[in-house]
Amino acid sequence: MHQPARSAADFSARPAGIPGQSSSTGRRGFLRRSADGLHAAALMYLFGRDFYGGRSVAASEKADLPRSRRQYDLLPKQTHFPARAKAVIHLCMQGGPSQVDLFDPKPMLDKHHGEDVPESITRDAIQLRTAALMRSPWKFTRHGQSGLPVSELLPHLAREADELAVIRSMYNVHPNHEPAVYKMQTGKIFPGHPTFGSWIAYGLGSENANLPAYVVLADPENRLLWRMNTGRMEAEVLRDSLLHCAGQLDFTMGGQELENNTALTTHRRSVYYSVFPENGGASDLGILFDAPNPLDCYRRTESIVPQQALALTNSELVHQLSKTVVQEWEAALKGDTRAPGDAEAQTERFVSEMFEKILSRTPTAAEQQVCREALAAQQELLTAAKAPDAASAARASLVRALLNHNDFVTIR
Repeated sequence: MHQPARSAADFSARPAGIPGQSSSTGRRGFLRRSADGLHAAALMYLFGRDFYGGRSVAASEKADLPRSRRQYDLLPKQTHFPARAKAVIHLCMQGGPSQVDLFDPKPMLDKHHGEDVPESITRDAIQLRTAALMRSPWKFTRHGQSGLPVSELLPHLAREADELAVIRSMYNVHPNHEPAVYKMQTGKIFPGHPTFGSWIAYGLGSENANLPAYVVLADPENRLLWRMNTGRMEAEVLRDSLLHCAGQLDFTMGGQELENNTALTTHRRSVYYSVFPENGGASDLGILFDAPNPLDCYRRTESIVPQQALALTNSELVHQLSKTVVQEWEAALKGDTRAPGDAEAQTERFVSEMFEKILSRTPTAAEQQVCREALAAQQELLTAAKAPDAASAARASLVRALLNHNDFVTIR
């Protein structure tokens, strides 16, 4: 399951030693405060099933009732015609092989192979270049008593031709893939409309109250589904990324293998450090982030454990690099004649530049505000503790929080 990206508020909204600094409600606090509301919601659902669960009512019968008396529930409904199938598994094979290469031979496409696409097809399409018609490179053969055409790509499935029902009478007037998929699933070429799965649940109900009748992955802006699966950076990539953010990564290529006990004092790329036990094994940070085991020849372990976040917070390497990042930023600020003079503007600039440097994006307004509040609170705490250069130390703490951010330690 994908874990949503966390904001800087998850790491820096509540500095150590200042309880209650953030006004946001935590998960446990939310559940504690809203327990009665959750119970009521569950109770209303159960009451609804009891009060309106007398008999199965067809949708056509409900349509005859006054609107005020219509009750829409998920109880099993009668169908208009006797059902011949108990269950249906629908797989939307978007991105799979074309039906033209599997079950749907096109004799006219074979005839006009290599010719320009007719204007009747390209008239409403956005043409980036001149297109030509292309026939399927695979041969088709009829199979079974039905004579179902199946290409040579599916020799085993072709043996079950008489067990298949292939529909070839559907087409779409939109030439692009995504709108065509929306049209197939919802009847509209734009997202945001109910799919036929939701209509089936609405019209037929559900026979199993222990399972949701219909599930939707909420991603209205399509920020998640188009991406690859999120994965944590490997130990070597993580260490190199930390060094690169601080401008300390040594890109020198080649040379002798290094022992891991020098990983804090030398900044070569991590692939040059030994992981063999006779050379001291992997570093502590590398072991925690699943460094390769020289005795294994298969895929390495990938884990996400709380100790990894603690290591990125308390690691000596991370503390050194966060100080370096802050020192370089402060030096650049002093040398910039156009730099803002007031502290508030400098803080806003620091937050923005650290987000861009570490997370490769600009902070949202909420993140900017939370980070400024965290910096002020941390500086106040450090000043009270008589820490040297409290402002720089507070900035370094924010850098460490961003280096622990989900957007930094994962690849997506």
